[in-house]
Amino acid sequence: MDKKFLAIFTVFLLIFSLFATIVIFNKPISQMSARANPAAQPSGEKSLLLLTNFKPININEQTTVNVAVRSESGEPSFNKKVALTTTLGKVIESDQTTSVNNNGVVSFHITSNTPGTAVISATIDQNILIKNKVTLIFK
Repeated sequence: MDKKFLAIFTVFLLIFSLFATIVIFNKPISQMSARANPAAQPSGEKSLLLLTNFKPININEQTTVNVAVRSESGEPSFNKKVALTTTLGKVIESDQTTSVNNNGVVSFHITSNTPGTAVISATIDQNILIKNKVTLIFK
């Protein structure tokens, strides 16, 4: 066979295969690309701060605050950096930032040597503020 014909025929088969794939699976090319899916990006509205203890905490004791990182579709977002801040006391983790585990949840420990109410907030990847905040009472 002629080499030019074989090259043109190969290009035709590749283009036809791409067209057939799009028609059969009914997805636009933008959904087939390796670009990041916006639905998988963490959401400040769907992510949650969760307390493990709802009773007042004695001073110098620690409690756990969990952060569930979720995407717009409600699925867990993996390997995101989460930073926790508190208005009273301190976060035990030294850098206040940690990677999210495979369930999309990260745990922080908080303690205070001063009685009062602590308002706790969190950010994801240094720029996404989680909308809900929690309060802890230290007595």
